Amino acid sequence: MKKIVIIGIGNGYEHQLDWIYDVLPTKELINMFLDKQIDVYDIMHYPEKGDAIDEIVKNHKDIAAVIAVHIFGMKKGSAKSANHDYFYNVRNDELLEITNALNIPLIVIGDQPDGKNAFSKTYNM
Repeated sequence: MKKIVIIGIGNGYEHQLDWIYDVLPTKELINMFLDKQIDVYDIMHYPEKGDAIDEIVKNHKDIAAVIAVHIFGMKKGSAKSANHDYFYNVRNDELLEITNALNIPLIVIGDQPDGKNAFSKTYNM
């Protein structure tokens, strides 16, 4: 069964799932979201799940879309550091490239890979 991978919503931020519903671009993705065909990753809150990028690469055939919420460091060349206690950005700059190569729609809410400050933007669709 296909799923939507959601990155960047941890404990205490579940209310941001409402934002995702509001930006889903297709009826199929809306139905999957409503049916809870989602898999939430946040390295700070769910470290046991690992990096979402590993999941995307490994199981890309089962992923209908990737949604990144307030992901820091997605823009190529942005400052990277693994040693902050309030965000993770070690591989975030690979997300757009990987989803593009695997032909997976990427919906970004917040930080934009191209440096623009829109609330949401869809790539690879």
